[in-house]
Amino acid sequence: MASAFLLVIALFYQITKNYNGRALLTLVILTVTMGHYLVFDGFGSFSYYGTAALCNLSILIYIWFLPISPMRADIALIQLIAMIAHLAGFAFYNHEIQPAAYSSMVNVLMVLEWLRLMIRTERDVEYGRTKPDRRLRNIRTHVGLGH
Repeated sequence: MASAFLLVIALFYQITKNYNGRALLTLVILTVTMGHYLVFDGFGSFSYYGTAALCNLSILIYIWFLPISPMRADIALIQLIAMIAHLAGFAFYNHEIQPAAYSSMVNVLMVLEWLRLMIRTERDVEYGRTKPDRRLRNIRTHVGLGH
C-alpha cells in the first residue's frame, strides 16, 4: 500500500509540474499497481509473484511505445529488475525462505521508481531541448538522444 501512496504523491506532483508525459506514465504505473494490489493481495505462490511480474511486463510494454528518453530507459530498467525480483520471490516462497530479502528488494525498487518519477535529472533537461537549441548551445549529444 505504501507504493500506491508514493505513486499518488508522484502523480499529483507531476500533474502540477507537467513534465512531458510523466503524469501519464505515473498514472499507468499507479493503475497497474493498485489493480494488482486489489485483486491479488493475500494470494501466495504464482498467483501473487507471477502476476506481479506480469504487471511489470505490462508496464514495460506500455513504456516501449513512449518516445525514447532517459526517464523511459530508467523506468524500464527498474521494471525489468522488479520482474526478476518477483520471480526470485516466487522461488523464495516455493523453498519456504523468509520473504525479508524479497521485501527489501521490492521496497528499494519502489523507492527508486518513485524518486525517478519525481526528480528531473540533467539528462532529462538535455533530452528535452530541441535540436536547434542544442546546435545553438553547441551541445554534443550521443546517437540515442533523439530529435
